[in-house]
Amino acid sequence: MIISNKQLYPFYAKCVELGVPMGLHSSMSFSNRPMYMSYPMHIDQVALDFPELNILFVNPGFPWVNELVALARRHPRVHICTSAVRAKYLGHPSADYQMLIHHANSMLADKFIYASSYPLLPFDRNLEEAKQLPLKVESMKKFLGDNIARILKMESKP
Repeated sequence: MIISNKQLYPFYAKCVELGVPMGLHSSMSFSNRPMYMSYPMHIDQVALDFPELNILFVNPGFPWVNELVALARRHPRVHICTSAVRAKYLGHPSADYQMLIHHANSMLADKFIYASSYPLLPFDRNLEEAKQLPLKVESMKKFLGDNIARILKMESKP
């Protein structure tokens, strides 16, 4: 089922009611499901219909990074998590994430969220790689904890 299917709207309404963010896969998949099901643009209408719903794209969008960045810019509560991608590849110039990293230092600084994908990726190594990304100090602070703490209504640690 595509994420924009109206049958899922009661679920989205419940997430809003409970104040629970919704996580979505937004990258190519090696499963037996068609790739188009992970296309991030399917969430555009959902984000319009549920403006209070916090949506976390829990992969940084490859091969649809540009579309994912556009959605995060367009919708106040659409966020991008780095799960399932080693941080060192996010910062590599040939890895197709340049637009994401560029905007994480500017208009998407409040929407870029670190996720380690542990145990798929070793936590300590991935965190150290994340700290090497070319992010400004304030953007890095938001990325490594402040953004998700705000979404989950938690206090972040200094």
